[in-house]
Amino acid sequence: MKNKEKPSKLLFIVILCIFSVFCLSCSYEKIPAVNILEGKDSKPPILIGTRATGKKQVILIFDEKVDLILNTNKEKIESISYKGNIAYIFLKQTLEPWEKITFDFIAMDSRKNTTSLICPIFGFNARKPIALINEITTKGTKTQPDRTELLILKGGNLAGLTLYQGCKDNWETRVILPNREVNNGDFIVIWWTEQLPTDIDDYKNICAKTSNDPPTFNGCESLYSDPSEFSPCLDAIIYANHNGIAYNKFGNKKNEAQASLIVKNGNWKTEEETLTGLSGVNSLKTTSTRSIARWKDKIDTNTSKDWYITKTSGKTFGEANTSEVFVFQN
Repeated sequence: MKNKEKPSKLLFIVILCIFSVFCLSCSYEKIPAVNILEGKDSKPPILIGTRATGKKQVILIFDEKVDLILNTNKEKIESISYKGNIAYIFLKQTLEPWEKITFDFIAMDSRKNTTSLICPIFGFNARKPIALINEITTKGTKTQPDRTELLILKGGNLAGLTLYQGCKDNWETRVILPNREVNNGDFIVIWWTEQLPTDIDDYKNICAKTSNDPPTFNGCESLYSDPSEFSPCLDAIIYANHNGIAYNKFGNKKNEAQASLIVKNGNWKTEEETLTGLSGVNSLKTTSTRSIARWKDKIDTNTSKDWYITKTSGKTFGEANTSEVFVFQN
């Protein structure tokens, strides 16, 4: 019996080898071995950022070269071109600064890996004003809600300017400012409320349409020229309770992380080796009417020295800051 089994076993091994070679040759045609070895067979393209760069031009930046397959708004597109990892979308009509267009598309790389994205893009604003954060409150009440005031240094159109609780890379709430013509010296007030009071001018007062108040004792606010990933910061403020302890006097991990990003990006300066809340404006004695205000007619240094706490009932939203200062007492 043993002598009869040997030829059958040998024949089985030969058939198995031939079948394996055949399968490998078929697989090689369908899945290039280099993709598996490089680990790139399933990595989808990543969208890095978007921005309107002209009245009819939008760019989308990816981490690699892609082709776009649009699912919506095809009728609004004149053409699409590519240069490296950037896709240029040319629109048929002008996208105004206060308008938004949303693209639903698929991005596909050279290996047919895809990413599905829904991407809102705001219009290009060639007349963005220059502005500073001028006054804030963070301990609001129902009758005196929290507000942030902007001082317009150079006039233009507010459309697209974006104010954050936090910063663009780490934020809790933001408001994208609407179509408003502003002039040098104007004061624009953003209300951190769901609606504006009925008895105020709604042209220079803007509702954030939110129920999220700014952090009470420890936080930061920042102003950017638009909501895109590459937008420059126009101004920022960091505030903290100097008597606090947790998370280097920032109260919690998120507040500390936001402040660290603002400092890292060069929008706030500190002389400390390790950033703490002591680098921010001391918010300990602020109230709903005792605001944090910017000194008038002083050069912006991006430090706490630019700011002071007003006297009780010293808030002056919508007009020049008071010169009367709250005196801290031990």
